[in-house]
Amino acid sequence: MTGCKGLYIISPMDYSGKTAFCVGLALTLREEGYRVGYMKPVGLGTSILEEKYMDEDSILMRDILGLEDRLDDITPYVAGDRILEDVAKGRLQNLCLKIVEAYRRLSDGKDIVIVEAPRNVGFNYLTGLNYRFIAEKLGCKAMIISLFESDADIGYILQMYEHMKLEGLQAIGVILNYVRRHIIERAKGVASSILGSYGVNVLGVIPRKNELVAPTVAEIYERIGGEVLTREDRLGNIVEEIMIGAMTLESALHFFRRAVSKAVITGGDRADIALAALETDTSVLILTGNLYPDVRVLARAEEKGVPVILVPYDTYTTVELVGELVGRIKPGDRRRVDIAYKLVRENVDWRRIAEAL
Repeated sequence: MTGCKGLYIISPMDYSGKTAFCVGLALTLREEGYRVGYMKPVGLGTSILEEKYMDEDSILMRDILGLEDRLDDITPYVAGDRILEDVAKGRLQNLCLKIVEAYRRLSDGKDIVIVEAPRNVGFNYLTGLNYRFIAEKLGCKAMIISLFESDADIGYILQMYEHMKLEGLQAIGVILNYVRRHIIERAKGVASSILGSYGVNVLGVIPRKNELVAPTVAEIYERIGGEVLTREDRLGNIVEEIMIGAMTLESALHFFRRAVSKAVITGGDRADIALAALETDTSVLILTGNLYPDVRVLARAEEKGVPVILVPYDTYTTVELVGELVGRIKPGDRRRVDIAYKLVRENVDWRRIAEAL
């Protein structure tokens, strides 16, 4: 591990874009001549490889960096749905030792190893990976990646920063990620100023890019299942907004025209609402209740190039499932990899990050 520096990437909340940041920073640093490694000590079983559940982020990072490291070293523990049972049965008793040994192997021949925290901070403490362990056993410094969607998000960053200080983990700074266009100046101005007054350096404000964060119809279909009734060839459509078709026909057209590249969720028996949605910019029509639609709906969707997905859930459940989705960079997704790289290259002070390490 001599000479190799570790950078721990962590977020105070889920779906903050940690992996996209890791992708962009790793490619940027590699382009600048650094030998870059990657580790995600605790992953989630999101993909099956060689008959084993693996974390897709680990597969992605190994592929784009051309690493020869074993996936078992990159992610020593892949959590399932019931991590508490693993803890209770003592299966994680030696996990911290395994992580230290794996990190030592991964660090060999590298200048910087990017260590990505689990999606949920709570997993850290269940597995023994508290901030003191990250600082003392892995020798990492930290970078906080956070959304800035409300003023409370600044409070969450400060809470995490103070907690790190108490446990001896040095935070280099914070990246405000996926910031919507209308509050970019507020993020760069008052939010950055207040964080700075507490000693937290803002080293980047990354704008929200729908092509990166918006899920595709295929990702929605993978999440909700069901049956694709039309235009399976258009599952690559991007979904920027979700709308519920529960209004009267008179107000439907006006309502649907307010959004583009949207998913419209409505009952399968609401042919009037479905047809109104298809007259506007719609990426996918999701019909609930396993109610097969009127043939006019399918014919119009086919003509307009809009996939129609039939699901067994009620509208409320379907909205909950779809609403949780954020576009993720999957292995082989070159388009999103390139977007993540450009966003970091253009909006992050990566030189200060490298110097701080």
